Amino acid sequence: MEPRILEELLPPEIKKELIQIAAALAFKKGKEYPLLLRHFATKLFPHLLKKIQALEKGAPAFPAYLQAKRYLLEIKIWFNLNLEAWESFHRTSGEDKRQEVFSALGAQQVRIERFRDKALKMAIGQFPSQYQIPQIFEELDRILLNPKLKLERFSEKQREDFRRNLEGSKEWIRQIAALIQDHRHQWLERILDTGRSLSLSYPQQFPHSILYTSENRIYIVLETAEHFLGIGEGKIVTRILDLDNAAIKALVKPRTIFMQEAGPEEAQKKRKGAFESAYRESSFLMQLKGQEGILQVYERLIFELNGNKHLYLIEERYEDLSLQGHLYKELPIEVKIAIARHLLKGLIHIHEKKIIHRDLKPGNVLLDLSKNNAVIGDFNFACHFGERPYVTISAFTPVSCSPEYAKAVLTKKGEEVEKVTTPLVDVWSLGMIFYCLFFDVAPPISPKGTAEQILEQIVQMPKEWFPEFLMELPFAPLIKRMLSVDPHERPTAKEALIQFEQLLRS
Repeated sequence: MEPRILEELLPPEIKKELIQIAAALAFKKGKEYPLLLRHFATKLFPHLLKKIQALEKGAPAFPAYLQAKRYLLEIKIWFNLNLEAWESFHRTSGEDKRQEVFSALGAQQVRIERFRDKALKMAIGQFPSQYQIPQIFEELDRILLNPKLKLERFSEKQREDFRRNLEGSKEWIRQIAALIQDHRHQWLERILDTGRSLSLSYPQQFPHSILYTSENRIYIVLETAEHFLGIGEGKIVTRILDLDNAAIKALVKPRTIFMQEAGPEEAQKKRKGAFESAYRESSFLMQLKGQEGILQVYERLIFELNGNKHLYLIEERYEDLSLQGHLYKELPIEVKIAIARHLLKGLIHIHEKKIIHRDLKPGNVLLDLSKNNAVIGDFNFACHFGERPYVTISAFTPVSCSPEYAKAVLTKKGEEVEKVTTPLVDVWSLGMIFYCLFFDVAPPISPKGTAEQILEQIVQMPKEWFPEFLMELPFAPLIKRMLSVDPHERPTAKEALIQFEQLLRS
């Protein structure tokens, strides 16, 4: 029983088309091979040497070995792509130039490979003696048989089918875990040889697949209906088992199946668009990795199958879903305070990275009420400060839109949208979230009608629109500032947190 194995794509392979287009444009502008070699000699090669020196000076062998090996492979791929563009432009072979660079890299690869056995030994030492399958099953029962799911609303047959599917899924997990136990060493050797994570599947035997990452983590992707957390227009969210830590996480991946009525060309276009959107969104999350108040990403992996790129984003799992479903339900004040603090800190981190979220709303705030935790997710509309062309694209949920942004969108002029796309549009949107959270009422903006009609409502809001009767409620002075019609009167996210803590103390 041999698995179908896919090897992870490395960054230059993911951006192959962009690299070659950029190289071709550079050569057209007169850039010659010596400049290409200079970039290799002054930037890429010294960075590789630092990684090798860290390995030689005693950095943990497994991660340091793979980091050095992967970077060396990335340089080779990057150089080949640029050289192919150079050869195409000059219509001549660059083999002598390739040999010159690859000879230098070959000597460094010898230095790296001296640590292979040490890296292997360290990785094997991290294997658990046995997988905590009973613990995983207890957690699955807790999630899937939770009273919140209200299984009693289904017929007896439907409930029985659900439980039967859950037991069947457990049996598959048991068998896959045994398979992993038998083959993990062999798969690890392949990761060390290639420097790449692996996707393994046995389509004829199991509905679930396996991810073995270059961080020596192994996952079982739960791909049956009862484990889906959500299916959107461009992405699918399902559960994934972190087998080594007996933890259940979330896996987000772009959709690859679209209605065939659109025709194969349209379906392919949608697949490509879903991947590019997910990749861009994941790049923002990777930049914010480890920050409080932000949806945490553990790993990002990209594979290619039948000409389609598949992205796997392993994230924190939030079974309580979004804040949207918990508004106006009398959450305890201490829970509201915890949520607000997490969101303010998250927004500070976003703006410190020169990112604007552009779509903050209750539906994009994920909750874990067992820990009073809240995080900002869904960076589908995010952009960097001044980033073209994305900053000129109108991206918003109408009712969360700030007045200056609404006005610019209604002009239908990208340059007007760009002028007002600042961190203060996020402060307004977070103020709207706080309005709903702390006052337990919806803002005085009707969500009915077309997007244009909703935007017109916002544009016409008077400067003193904030209801006076709310000023006696907790945090009203801050929320009123955040919802100032004039963006210059709003606090920054950092200033808002300071005022929030001051109001809390008083």
